[in-house]
Amino acid sequence: MANHPQKVIIILVSLLAISGFLIPPIFNFPSFRYYTKAVHYQNSLEAKKYISNSQMDYNYPYNGSELSNYSFTLTLQELSHSLDGIMDIDYFNNDSVSFDALPFRLMVPSMSYSIRQGDIQIHAIYKDGDPSTPLNFQLYKEENYMWVTLSEPLLPKSRTQFQIIFTTIFPDGGIDRCNEYAIPEDPQSHIFKWAWGYPMPSVYDEYDGWNLDPYNVPGDPFYSDMAWYKMSVEVPSDMVIAANGNLTFTEYLANTTRRYYDPLLPVREVTFSASRYFEEWKYIRNNQEIGLYFLNSSTHWEDIWASSVKDMIDLYEEKFGEYVYPILNIVEEHTSYGGMEHSCQVYISSKTRYYNTPNDYFVTETIISHELAHQWYFGMIGVDQIDAGHVDEGLACWVDAYYHEWKYPFGDPDFPFENIRTYEDRTGLNHRINLSVYELNSYNTDYWYVAYTKAPVIYEKLRRTIGTEIFFEGLRILYQRHIWDFIWLDDVQDAFEIVTGQDLDWFFLPWFDNKNLPQYNIISATYDSTNQRVYISIEDMRDSLHLYSYNQKIPVEILDPSGEIIHEEWVWINGSSQVSVQLPEDVIPRRVNILNIDSVLAYKQESANEVLDTYRITRNQISGFYILPLSIFAILGVGYLGIKLKTRNSDK
Repeated sequence: MANHPQKVIIILVSLLAISGFLIPPIFNFPSFRYYTKAVHYQNSLEAKKYISNSQMDYNYPYNGSELSNYSFTLTLQELSHSLDGIMDIDYFNNDSVSFDALPFRLMVPSMSYSIRQGDIQIHAIYKDGDPSTPLNFQLYKEENYMWVTLSEPLLPKSRTQFQIIFTTIFPDGGIDRCNEYAIPEDPQSHIFKWAWGYPMPSVYDEYDGWNLDPYNVPGDPFYSDMAWYKMSVEVPSDMVIAANGNLTFTEYLANTTRRYYDPLLPVREVTFSASRYFEEWKYIRNNQEIGLYFLNSSTHWEDIWASSVKDMIDLYEEKFGEYVYPILNIVEEHTSYGGMEHSCQVYISSKTRYYNTPNDYFVTETIISHELAHQWYFGMIGVDQIDAGHVDEGLACWVDAYYHEWKYPFGDPDFPFENIRTYEDRTGLNHRINLSVYELNSYNTDYWYVAYTKAPVIYEKLRRTIGTEIFFEGLRILYQRHIWDFIWLDDVQDAFEIVTGQDLDWFFLPWFDNKNLPQYNIISATYDSTNQRVYISIEDMRDSLHLYSYNQKIPVEILDPSGEIIHEEWVWINGSSQVSVQLPEDVIPRRVNILNIDSVLAYKQESANEVLDTYRITRNQISGFYILPLSIFAILGVGYLGIKLKTRNSDK
């Protein structure tokens, strides 16, 4: 009986060693966590998909008792390149704090120009519009704002009335948002454009208090509350006006005409453009008036607008929510960029009228589709375009790319995944999206790139991850919950969490807050012939640099000794992961490739091919999970046998 323990130990060690080869490593801990998460994700989409049947409640904006009221009396002074204005203000304090003074942003003085600098000159401010009761004000023109001191504290849920007398000097040159310009070789291209050309009421919020941001060229430096607006504009009688409101009355004077406009619903601001050379087209769509204003030499614009604008609005209403306003204008402008969004009125650059090729037509249509998308993401759903400008630009860019996918289904989808993969190698810049326009320089990030290129690609990646119908339902929920209000990135995430029934931190945090893409390498690849599975260990070489680990599906290829693909499969990678793929019988795997294609976003050198990494497969290798316990048993067994042998020898 003395030899039995030794025999037992030997048998146990042998069995454990054999089991290391025979038992498939399905209980490897990282792999087990991976499968649990992936299955939970898929099940949650099927079981908890949210379909909204709620009807939009428009009582708040229609009643509008807790909104401010702004009324403008404007007179264009053509010879002095200026506009005289009276701004009557009925300000409602919808915040929970009292105010002794109110700030207004003055942005025209900082807009670009060629020779004549723009300005907003404040002449006087009167309480209740009474010249006998002036209010004090202090100008900070270099900082682009002024403060109006109130005659008494403005309590929460209270109102105050006063009047601002001002003059806007139009900057010259077809460069910025507000200007007067004519193309030198074409005198019949003269346009006055008045946009953000008045004292803009500042927004008070829980994050910054009063938002007094100066005019900033990167991004759109605008942030404005919903309010009731009206305006009248007096211009020479031979000028055509495009304004973001219903024309309610026309007053004919000696050599001028005064027109009165009312958007009929709350908007975020007012704008108008005037020219003797505008052609004016109007058509009715579902009781809405669509106005087209373009210079008479813009020969192909009418074709684009007539064939595309209705399609755009129909599509956007179906996918995102109703366009609630009774008017929408598309207006030609002179600027250095493609276009600009305003409530109920969008501007399209005159540069597009020199486009004559099919590709030029496509570019013009893209600009129009983008600016119309802003009617949803900026207009009806507001955004702080300074601190979160990537939100509305990312959504609007995704929308215009989707529009072309929808209209031209046989073309290439306009989502530049390859551009994102190679961006860091090409530029040396990082990718972080979720930054204010002020933070971008310090983070070595290009705002134009992350807001207009990467952000829409991330939304497209989300669509391909959760499915198209669920994605659109998320956008409809976003509209229903936040029309007339402001959104942040968290609100976008919340809407998609409702429709997926899942916490989406795993998606939004890494893709919007990490500054670099993942870089995947294969650490090991083992084939277990007993169950025809290949076990692959994939590591994100940058995982320690990220704020949050990436989670995404990537394609795996298994190749035989001749280099032929014998199996293809998409697998979830959660940071650094171990995954397995099932192979068909009677195949001999030799190599495994992981690919950087389709919706995969991983670091890539511009000169590299689509293979992220390749690895030669080994057969029946014992994983580290088994080596440790086997080693312990072996050491204990050998030690025990050594003691027994020593004891036996000493007994002899």
